[in-house]
Amino acid sequence: MADYHSPTVVTPLIPLAAITALELLVLEAVFDSEIDTDGRCIYLFSETGPNDTISLDRGELASAIETSDDPSPSTAKTYLTGKLDQANLEGGPQDQYLDIDMSGTSWAFILQDIVRRSTALDEIVVTTSFTCSKMRPDGFGGAVTLITAETISGKSTTDMLDELQSDAEDNDGTIAKPDAAASSPQLLETALCVWEAMLDLRAAHDDNPARKPGIRAMMTVWEELGSVSMRRYAIQIADFALDVHTDLSDEIDAGFWSYDFEFIPALVENLDWTIHGPERHGQPEIFLTSVLDTLRSRQ
Repeated sequence: MADYHSPTVVTPLIPLAAITALELLVLEAVFDSEIDTDGRCIYLFSETGPNDTISLDRGELASAIETSDDPSPSTAKTYLTGKLDQANLEGGPQDQYLDIDMSGTSWAFILQDIVRRSTALDEIVVTTSFTCSKMRPDGFGGAVTLITAETISGKSTTDMLDELQSDAEDNDGTIAKPDAAASSPQLLETALCVWEAMLDLRAAHDDNPARKPGIRAMMTVWEELGSVSMRRYAIQIADFALDVHTDLSDEIDAGFWSYDFEFIPALVENLDWTIHGPERHGQPEIFLTSVLDTLRSRQ
């Protein structure tokens, strides 16, 4: 069996003064870390890839939430407070350590919060190498993510290949990567809707394995690449989804279908997946018809 790894480094070193106690607790669980010799900065990295599930001491987590006084919106505080409250409401054994699934958010948002507050940082760059324990053609590559106070953007070696093959994108069904410069509130909101739909499909598949080949393929890719890569694909799908919504706007309005809970899940269900990401199923007209058929089947 092949093992896929994503060695990752975060640059530059981040001043500890710019990180809240809660953010530090979470980031040290997501990444490996080292404090520099003068004790002022932290270096974040991972030999195999950032952790999608972290285990935190309940007492330390509650204390960090209480003491992290962040006047701006805090991704870490909002997400971890919700997870702790949910665990307390569910009851059950009050184990010392709480396992937290981080797939519902992204460490990139936490790093962006730090950049927004910091007077010493203009940006954070996260560089990832995709490697495999066997010499598989789909097991190698890399990606770089640029995080500023305003945007989170990234490119991978696959993006570079797509640019070289851009003349074929309109014909082979490949969903193009969104241009970082085209980032907008609408695109980000759609990406969140896509990610929510992907998580819902994943949960439904775990309870009752999906019959649709596209969903089964998505789960296979998810298992091999992990949630970090799948979140990047959610952004990629979002740009495509906006175009499809424009093409189907009249039909969607006539059917009174909601954007986030009906249209987006129907679109995601009809995508094809390979190790290189999502693809449109069939020619444009066929794909649009498939999305409409899925929406009508739920009426």
